[in-house]
Amino acid sequence: MAEEKQAVENQKETQSETIKEEGSPIAMYAVIGVLSILAIYGGYIMSKYILIENYEEVQAQKIEQEYQEEALSAILNRSFGISKEFKNIMVNPAGSKGMNVVQASFVIEADNQIIMDEISSRETQFKDLFISYLRKHTVDQLASMEFQLKSKRELALEINKMLNAGNIDSIYYSGFFIQ
Repeated sequence: MAEEKQAVENQKETQSETIKEEGSPIAMYAVIGVLSILAIYGGYIMSKYILIENYEEVQAQKIEQEYQEEALSAILNRSFGISKEFKNIMVNPAGSKGMNVVQASFVIEADNQIIMDEISSRETQFKDLFISYLRKHTVDQLASMEFQLKSKRELALEINKMLNAGNIDSIYYSGFFIQ
């Protein structure tokens, strides 16, 4: 009988050593569960901050490009409105000390005759606006490629602030010369 007890105890010790070596199945499942949660969370973070962000940026760029193409086609297909030209406005640019001269001509376009009548009646004020605007800039600024777009946008905003009858549609350069 003592031998049987000894054999049973040896068997129990062998089983407990096997369990200790292999590890508890509950601990193994817990480790697998934690690793699964980390993998899912990592996938979520990666998709949210890397994949989706780039996807949204690409989609935004496509939409912006479509809007620009539509705007360009609308501009190309529209008819020219009523216009008023301000010819040969000559100024000395900032910092030129009289050594340089800029000559510019502008065309203001609007679709409403009332706006154009107001522009015609206040012609001197608009000429003064153009002269003041051009005199604020140096020769290098005036000669830069982006100046034309920037200046048309800024001048249109200033003109629209001055008008009471409405807003102009566009402003164009009909001439520009730096000497």
